[in-house]
Amino acid sequence: MGRVFITGAGKGIGRAIAERFAAEAWAVSGITRGAEDVERLNRLPDARFWRADASDPVEMARVAEAWGEAPLDLLVNNAGAFAYGTFEETDAPTLERLWRANVMSAFTVTRALLPALTAAGSRIGGRIANIVSVAGGKPLPGKAAYSATKAAQAALFQCLRAEIAEQGVTVTNIYPGLTFTSSFDGEAVDPATMMAAEDVADAVFANCGAVRPGGNCAVEELVLQPARGVRL
Repeated sequence: MGRVFITGAGKGIGRAIAERFAAEAWAVSGITRGAEDVERLNRLPDARFWRADASDPVEMARVAEAWGEAPLDLLVNNAGAFAYGTFEETDAPTLERLWRANVMSAFTVTRALLPALTAAGSRIGGRIANIVSVAGGKPLPGKAAYSATKAAQAALFQCLRAEIAEQGVTVTNIYPGLTFTSSFDGEAVDPATMMAAEDVADAVFANCGAVRPGGNCAVEELVLQPARGVRL
């Protein structure tokens, strides 16, 4: 099968994606910031995970060096952060923190691993999947910094998509709606009104993993919403 690299792989959607691809006999790899999460992920079959900050160019250069020259079939940019707050309530440190987590992380990781992706592009077709948010396509009041940084992430990779298409690398922006993860810890929410992390992982695999090698079809934008429940 192929090779996938996942950021923010320790919990929630990232972990579900790692487990979904491992179940399909893919070689799974990626980064997370928790040492215990790295240890747990490395118990998956054919796994290589590192502890690193996705937004740090020095740390990502170290990970890219450890990756080596092997082609990378799929990069999943999942690392990110969330914060409530209207425009008026949002201070500069919060906006900067979300910019680093939601934009700089995907930018930094993709730059570090682009040679491995283009190597796969010349072979069977490299792919990049960005876990954005419905807030990136439809700004949500009360989530100003989150909406702005997710919109920026989507736009950045729409530009990259056009720039690297001829190198055989495709870019899919995935916009999940409400998904039940640890982000909702301590909140009075009903998981039945949301998607599960495994639902998002299934969609990532179906649209970016189970693709015919050498085919000429790319899923560019993918919106995911709960079939029953709260649709943003």
